[in-house]
Amino acid sequence: MSRRRKRKVIVALVVIAAALVVVFWGWSSTGGQNYLSVSDVVHSPSQYSGKPIEVRGVVADWNGDPGSRNFTLFDTNAASGGNINVTMTGPLPSGFENGKTVGAKGQLDDVPSLHMIATDLTVGCASKY
Repeated sequence: MSRRRKRKVIVALVVIAAALVVVFWGWSSTGGQNYLSVSDVVHSPSQYSGKPIEVRGVVADWNGDPGSRNFTLFDTNAASGGNINVTMTGPLPSGFENGKTVGAKGQLDDVPSLHMIATDLTVGCASKY
């Protein structure tokens, strides 16, 4: 193999390796999002207490008042049972309503009563989670 051809092969391999690093880095920071289910938290609350968590669930018990930041998250699988009481610290996102699947980011602050302080909510299609 000629020197010139070897150099092209090496450059191509470096470019491919760099592209793979970017793809996997991007996957781990965005696409590989792993939300906990409500039942995960309900069954092992002490495991998540005081740590940042991301929980996916269905909104219930919200009174419909845009100023109200308190609601309940139920598991998307109704047979799992259990719920988490949530208080959102910031504004509620558009599309937020009872029956919607949301991703809540925050911290479990009271283990016995399963209360979570949420700092971010994502409302959308469950297939996006």
